[in-house]
Amino acid sequence: MPDTFNPDYSWLKTWKENASPPIIFYSTTSDLVPSIRKDGLVPFSEQEGFFMECIREVLVLARKLDNRRTIEFAEIQLMEHGERPSPLRLTFSHRHALGEIERKSRRLKALQWLYEVFLEQLDKCASEEPAAAEVDELRKKYGELKGIRSTTQGAIIHVATDLQKFDSLPSLVEDKKSLRRAIKGKGPLCEVYGPQDRKWKKLPREEVEACIEAMVRGREGVVGLEGLGCEITTSEVIPPPDIVKVEFVQL
Repeated sequence: MPDTFNPDYSWLKTWKENASPPIIFYSTTSDLVPSIRKDGLVPFSEQEGFFMECIREVLVLARKLDNRRTIEFAEIQLMEHGERPSPLRLTFSHRHALGEIERKSRRLKALQWLYEVFLEQLDKCASEEPAAAEVDELRKKYGELKGIRSTTQGAIIHVATDLQKFDSLPSLVEDKKSLRRAIKGKGPLCEVYGPQDRKWKKLPREEVEACIEAMVRGREGVVGLEGLGCEITTSEVIPPPDIVKVEFVQL
């Protein structure tokens, strides 16, 4: 398991009773890391909306040039990948964070492919381009995109912040009654995340704590056991001091 566990955080207490918050994760790309380190994680960030902006520019130009193939491809990409800047989505699950990085990588690849297809069709066009300046601007942006793609890694931002910022939390983190039931081994989650070969009441404290953490974070590498904290959202800024680590991931 990667370096996700904060030894100062007890999973046998609610977050309000802990001296420090648990580690949670935000998935992004390495080209955005400098601004994140400077400004923190900012909801509704226009930088995260870069994909949508580029698709729209291609779509506007393709319509002006009546390039039906590109129009169709751009509209499909907007449907499949399009996201407007939105509240921050974080996760307690490191595995889920890796999945989000893969999704963002696919979006960049899809955008680069769309540029390539469109520009290739324009190169084959014998007639003079009626929007030469805009096409030149598109070619320039495509070059920048290729530069971003060639140097971009995935990045997981490790965050330890006040959980009161978030719109909703897993009940085991927030609700004392739910946590007490889980500590006693009561409820269906204990059967799912607890050991199969021993009774819950015979587990040592460390193992009970590990099981509670697994309920929230999920079991690493086990499909179908994603955990209760796959995705939480916040509309508040997470400031730079709350970022405890940046983990780079090869795409």
